[in-house]
Amino acid sequence: MVEYLPSLPLAMYHTAMQSENCEELPADPRVWSRDQVAVWLHKSAVQYRLRSSNPERFPMNGKALVLMTKEMFLYRVPEGGGFLYEDIQFRLQKLFTDSLDEATRDALLQITQS
Repeated sequence: MVEYLPSLPLAMYHTAMQSENCEELPADPRVWSRDQVAVWLHKSAVQYRLRSSNPERFPMNGKALVLMTKEMFLYRVPEGGGFLYEDIQFRLQKLFTDSLDEATRDALLQITQS
C-alpha cells in the first residue's frame, strides 16, 4: 500500500488551516457532527491528495472518530488512512496541550498572587 506524502508537514498544515476560514470545524474533534467529519475528511483528502477518502466509509460523529485505531483508518482508507489518523491525533494532542498550558498558567497566577 502506498500512502501519499502530505505537501506540508502536519504542524504547518494545521497552522495554515487555522489561518484560513475554518469556522465550521471546532478545535475539538470529539464534538464534531457527522457533517463536520465529512468536511474534515474532504479538506484532508485535498490536502494529502488522497484518492479513496469516501465519506460513506466514515458514517460517524467526532466522538466515534477519535476512538478509531490506526488500523481502522487504514481499513477505510488504505491509501492515506495513516495521515487521517495522525491528523486526528495531532488535533487531540494540541487540544490537551493547550488546555494543560491554560491550567499551568492559572496555577502560576494563583501561586504568584498568594
